[in-house]
Amino acid sequence: MIYNDIRSLNKYTFKRNKLDYFLFYFLFFFPVLNWTSLRRETYYVQFIIAFLLALRNKNFISLTFIRVLILWIVVILLQVIYFKIAPIESYVGQLMFISYPYFMIIIFKEKIPHYFINVVVFIAIVSSFFYFPSLVSSKIHGLIYNFGSFLGLDVFHNWKTSFIIYTWEPMNSSGLIRNAGAFAEPGYFGCYLLMALVWNLIYSQEVGNVKNCVLLLAIITTFSTAAYLASYFVLAYWMITNHRTKKIYVLLGVPILLTIICFSYIKLEFMSQKLTRFYGREKYVSTTVRGRFGATLKNIEQIMEYPLTGRGLIRQTNSYEIEEYGPGKWGNTNSWSAFMVRLGIIGFIFFMVWYVNSIRRYILYERLPPKYFYLIIGTLFISLSSQPILLTPAFFSFVYFQEIGQT
Repeated sequence: MIYNDIRSLNKYTFKRNKLDYFLFYFLFFFPVLNWTSLRRETYYVQFIIAFLLALRNKNFISLTFIRVLILWIVVILLQVIYFKIAPIESYVGQLMFISYPYFMIIIFKEKIPHYFINVVVFIAIVSSFFYFPSLVSSKIHGLIYNFGSFLGLDVFHNWKTSFIIYTWEPMNSSGLIRNAGAFAEPGYFGCYLLMALVWNLIYSQEVGNVKNCVLLLAIITTFSTAAYLASYFVLAYWMITNHRTKKIYVLLGVPILLTIICFSYIKLEFMSQKLTRFYGREKYVSTTVRGRFGATLKNIEQIMEYPLTGRGLIRQTNSYEIEEYGPGKWGNTNSWSAFMVRLGIIGFIFFMVWYVNSIRRYILYERLPPKYFYLIIGTLFISLSSQPILLTPAFFSFVYFQEIGQT
């Protein structure tokens, strides 16, 4: 497919693929929404459905999947030998974890970026009907919380509530109400918004279209440090590299954008001040801190202690038995460092090489200019440095993206 061929993009509309979209939403997004105590049982159903649908493909098993499977099995065996613990159900869960995103690729193939854009835009629009009225009136904000509590779907939080299509957030210490969309928290939502923004920029070749405006507005309402930093990168990179942008616009636009970036970074409390405060608070890895800096520093300690075997493919081996840290409190906030702990240094290098090369091959398959490879990688690097989204089917699936051109 030619990436900017609008006629080709029309085949991915909701109007033409209604049932497909519902299936995509159920399989791709439901596993990461905090809305039911039956979340595990629901995932088992999703896994079985995904397996059966993927099984219909004649190229069901590929070398890409086999090598990821072998890597996980090798790491599991190393950790079983070293830690002398072998909970079968946990290791089966890990094999399900790496298989599920592969099934998504096999089922939806080249539809994934386009469906992803439209579903995230839909979530952003739905969330606006709850979020913006909350800004207007504290009574409306409280009413939405009461509505969520009445439904009683969220069994994971006691300070906020999720009800499938929206997650109610309380006003934070800075006086901000943040938009989490349908996800666990605003930073998480920001990562999905950014990936949808990148895909839509690539395939629409426009910054100011309706979908991008919806996504950018939603990113602003997350008040997420990582989402803002990544959006700065995306917009600056696009302005500089897009051949359609006239030189005069670049000469004028880049300094203006850099000024806005610098001003907002310095002036916004949740940007430079938050980063400085969090780093200063967490550099000693206090027992009461579970932020991204503390998590990353703790991951570094863990990987230095277990460089070859890794520690943390499962909860049982990720739990430190040192009382001052407590079990499993430091694993996931930074996806990169957390996966290094999970797989060990050598295993992590293999995984990252496959991850990056898979995206590169997808770019070649779609006949996209090489500059978009760096746009995707840069956005992922910033997003995954601040959130555990590599644990989700959507972001783990990038390691299998090269299969889109081969299935």
